Formats: sequence, structure tokens, C-alpha cells
Amino acid sequence: MMILKVVVILILFSVVPLCIGKAATAGIQKYYADCIPFWMILGFLIMLGVFQLITVPFTLAEIPFHFLVYLYSAILLLLVVYGGIRYGKLLWNRLYKFIIDRKWLNVVFLLAIILILIQMLISVFTENHMSGDDAAYVVYANDIVYTDSIFGYSPYTGEYAGIGVNKITLTSWCVFMAFLSKISGIPAAVIAHTVLPFMLIGYAYMVYYLMARVLMKDSYTKIGWFLIVLSALHIGGDFSIYTLTFRLLQIQWQGKAVAAAIVVPFLIYYMYVINEEPLQKMEYVNLILISIAAAGCTLVGGGLALMVIVIGSISMAISRRRIGIWLRSMLCCIPCGLYCAAFLFQYTLTAWLRG
Repeated sequence: MMILKVVVILILFSVVPLCIGKAATAGIQKYYADCIPFWMILGFLIMLGVFQLITVPFTLAEIPFHFLVYLYSAILLLLVVYGGIRYGKLLWNRLYKFIIDRKWLNVVFLLAIILILIQMLISVFTENHMSGDDAAYVVYANDIVYTDSIFGYSPYTGEYAGIGVNKITLTSWCVFMAFLSKISGIPAAVIAHTVLPFMLIGYAYMVYYLMARVLMKDSYTKIGWFLIVLSALHIGGDFSIYTLTFRLLQIQWQGKAVAAAIVVPFLIYYMYVINEEPLQKMEYVNLILISIAAAGCTLVGGGLALMVIVIGSISMAISRRRIGIWLRSMLCCIPCGLYCAAFLFQYTLTAWLRG
């Protein structure tokens, strides 16, 4: 039974995002879009973006959690079947080509992989950082599974608290942890402190690999040194709760950590690599879903995503002398901006009524 649970998790974090990511880059004939790690990360963020779009209406409408599980599972199944049927052979050929490619059999690059695996395993087999957030977010995920109510019950008292517009109900990361728990049968606490550290650290270093791939021109030796230096900084950087090390290696299960270590860095990378003629419609669609994924992790992440898009689009518009790029990018900010605006309106109104 445990083997089956592990298989389900591995499929959700490998096969599913790989198929979705490849399908999302269909027709994009650019250098960055022809890369397995890119497909993996993009697919995962699209999963989070779609989940956010579905979860918030379900939360505010107080629809039972199991309906969300059925709907989202069906959407994932359709996307995977489509991607698998249409691009399965291509994905298999790319994986086979990568395995037989001798370029990655590089001492420096392999050392970097070993350092990354050490960080992943230590995070799994040693005690993670415990804080008051465990009493909220992990308990929220656990209660969602067992009460079949999305954010309906207080994590502190266990009593029904009702649903309102706030920074929790406008995000979906806790619910995503509950979904992983429900679909795999693994308790939410185990998902948070064992499964997610291993998977998310791997995802984070895939993002950093993609950045190095651009900076180092596909030189595996240079990419290896880049990842080794980055690993050393992360391993030695746990001296404050304000460093990326704390987010990446201590509290990976929190939405704010996912946004800081994976979503926002990937968005910065994405804004850089799409700056190439011509920008295609699917690139804008992916941009929308990535920004929504950031808001789904934490509303602060959504705000940071908006800043990255605004600054990146202004840079592209100036460099190409095309205002249309900036205008279309601003339109991509609207869905993510709505979540942030809803929270700011609620917060301001509450403060005004209390004052």
C-alpha cells in the first residue's frame, strides 16, 4: 500500500508536470522551450495556477472539498492524456537522448548533483523547522481532508469559523497540500515535512539549472560550478530566517517558501528568455498562469510576480520600441492583480470599520 502511495506522488511530481509543460510549449520554437527541466517546472506551475483558479471560487462558495478533488483530478487527467498521447513519443526520445548524452557525465556537474541530493535527503530525514505556522497551515490542510470543508474550521479551536475574504481564503497552497494528501492517502503532516521538502528542493535547483544554462551557454562544467557555489551558499546561509536558505532548506512546505525559491525566480528567468521575437500567444497564457500560481502560494508572491512582469515588460518594450508588448503584459497581470486587490480592499475596509 505504501508503495502505491509513493508511486502516486512520484507521478504527480514527474509525469504530470512533464506532460503538461510540454503541451504548454507546443508551437514555441525557441531555445528555452526545448528542455526537460523547463517542461517540468512550467508544468508544475501551471498545475498550481489552474488549482488556484478553481480553489478560490470553491472556497468562497463553501463547496465541499471532495468536489474540488474530483474536478481537479479530472482536469489533470485530461491534460496528461492529451500531452501523453500527442507528445509521449517525443518526451521518451528526449529522455533517452539525455541519458545517452555523455556531456552530463562531468565530474564537476555530478558533484553538484550529489550536493543537491544531500540537501534533499537531509531535509527529508532530519527534523524540519517547526513554528507557529505548523499550527495553522499544516492543520488547515489536515482539517480540509477530514472535515471536507475548505478553510471552514479554525485550526486553533477546531470549531466552525465560517468563510470570509482574507489572505488565507484567497490562496490555495494549503488546499493543494490537502489535495496531495487526499489523492495519495498520505497524511498532510507527512506531505508537508517529508514529501514536499524532497520534491521542492529538486524543483528549485531545476530553476537554478535553467538560469545557469543561459548564463553558461550549456557548458556542464560551468553549470556544475554554478550549482556547487549556490549549494555552498545555501548550506552555509542558515543564519537568519530572512535568508533564502531558511525558505529553501527549512520551511519548504510553506507557500511563501515555494514562491520565494521556485515561482518568482522562475518568473524572472521566464521574462528574460521570452524576450525574443516573436512573442507568441501561448507565452502570454503561460505568463498569466505563472503569476496566478505565485498568488496561489501567497498573496505577497502575487505582488512580487506583478512587479517582475511590469519591470520585465517595460524593459522589453523599451529595447524593442514596441508599446504593445507592455500593454499585453499588463493585461496578463489582471487575474493575479484581482486576488491582491480583493485582499487590499478587504483589509482596508476592515481597518476603516474598526477605526
